[in-house]
Formats: sequence, structure tokens, C-alpha cells
Amino acid sequence: MGLILARRIDQEFVLFAAAGANPAQLAEQLKEGIRIRVHDIENGKAYVDISAPQDITILRSELIRSA
Repeated sequence: MGLILARRIDQEFVLFAAAGANPAQLAEQLKEGIRIRVHDIENGKAYVDISAPQDITILRSELIRSA
């Protein structure tokens, strides 16, 4: 099991390379893929299980500052 996030309709999460990630190493890790699975749905929330390499940062979109 990876990271589990709860999201409501129209809410998002974003996956991107972590700061300082080695591009070649990250490319190798991504060959295994990123798995995203709906873990549960309850009271209007979907619980999403995300399994990704450690060099991938996962943030709720509301935590990302606008440029």
C-alpha cells in the first residue's frame, strides 16, 4: 500500500519529480510505473491509493502555490 489521499468531486492531486531528483535514476524507476487505485468510496469521498517511486512528490493541488 502507498499513500492514501481522500478527494471529493473536482479535487485533484499532482505528481511531479521531487526537487533534486536524478533524471536518469527517476526514468529508471518509472519503468516500474505508478499505480493509482481507488481504495474506498465513502460519503462523497474517493480514497485513492498511490504507489510511486520515492523521487515522485505527490501533493494535493490546493497545497501548490500559484505562480
